[in-house]
Amino acid sequence: MFAKTLIKSDGTEETIERKITLEEAQELVGGYIEAVRMTDKKLSLIVNEEGMLFGLPVNRNATRLVHPNILHSGIRGNAIVVTRSSM
Repeated sequence: MFAKTLIKSDGTEETIERKITLEEAQELVGGYIEAVRMTDKKLSLIVNEEGMLFGLPVNRNATRLVHPNILHSGIRGNAIVVTRSSM
């Protein structure tokens, strides 16, 4: 998958702009991954699918990128912005 940006739950961001493997994505988000559709239909967020279960902090910057009706509890932990065509 082609990753564009890592959005960390502490509010910082890191530009990636390269292909990453499944294993790299899992390492960046700290566990099993889940794709979440963003309001920009060309992009998705890769997030930790067990973020709420593990009590990861809310990632406010990543949460703003998804439709508010999809996730009432917010994105938890780090998130990776990826191009949808690469998924």
